Amino acid sequence: MDKKLASQYPKSCRHGLESEDEVIEYFERAGHAVHRSTRTEDMRMDIDIYVDGVPFSLKSQPQALKYGTFILSLVRTDAATGKDVPGWFHRSKAEVYCFRVGNLLHIIHRDDLDRYCEEVGFKTTQPSKKHKIRQLQSKQRQYDKLLARIDIHTLVDEYDMVIEDMIPGVDCEQECGQQGTEL
Repeated sequence: MDKKLASQYPKSCRHGLESEDEVIEYFERAGHAVHRSTRTEDMRMDIDIYVDGVPFSLKSQPQALKYGTFILSLVRTDAATGKDVPGWFHRSKAEVYCFRVGNLLHIIHRDDLDRYCEEVGFKTTQPSKKHKIRQLQSKQRQYDKLLARIDIHTLVDEYDMVIEDMIPGVDCEQECGQQGTEL
């Protein structure tokens, strides 16, 4: 990971940046032109990388194995003002979402994700106290207030979600099944 880039983010975000590096390497090995977004695009528009010119949002969600759901951030609270602001799901300008669960990349276009949310809906939940404390201790400017859980199996079975294996031959559940954390 680039030291200059890492220094621009809180320590708690660096795991995500390392995961992004691995995803970038995967897409490059697959023959795609990939480049990282600017910090402004990342923070304000939820665009992490561009793959062949298409804006992608990368989400590392090891807990998905444990719960069978992906998490969408609906509402966040500004730590300085206490005011609620839209979460990344509402403010994102990404055209494609790539949820990483262990070695697997679950790739879905924003239009299909929106269609899922309209047709199937989602279960809203508040983050656990532990999750909120972790976010506050990491000195993030905002912390999650309201989350949505969406069922992975319904997305895979009924919507246009593509699953790519970053490391063929490695059992994802064995590799990351113990990493799940409650949100």
